[in-house]
Amino acid sequence: MSSLFASLARARDLSIDQTLLGLNHICLDVTPMTTAVSSDLSCYIQRLSDKSKERFGKGLGYAVEPYKQIIGKRCYELALVGGADGVLVELMRFVNVLEGVEDFDWEEW
Repeated sequence: MSSLFASLARARDLSIDQTLLGLNHICLDVTPMTTAVSSDLSCYIQRLSDKSKERFGKGLGYAVEPYKQIIGKRCYELALVGGADGVLVELMRFVNVLEGVEDFDWEEW
């Protein structure tokens, strides 16, 4: 089984049984880096992968390809890539604030 699939299985197991110990994933806000390079998260990830191949001989693989998600009144683009040590790395890019939208009916934890 590839390390990426093993990471996905481990992340799924952690989400089902929270008594399992270990790091599920980390999330990095890459908005400042993407605005200087591109307004698209997939282009930014491709550039990271190319630089990783040059420097370490290994590129990045998607665990979850980029998708958009609304959090509160903000829209983000998110993706999960497999880190070299098997930990999933979530990359997040701010897209915009939704104008004319009232607060969504949700409660903070």
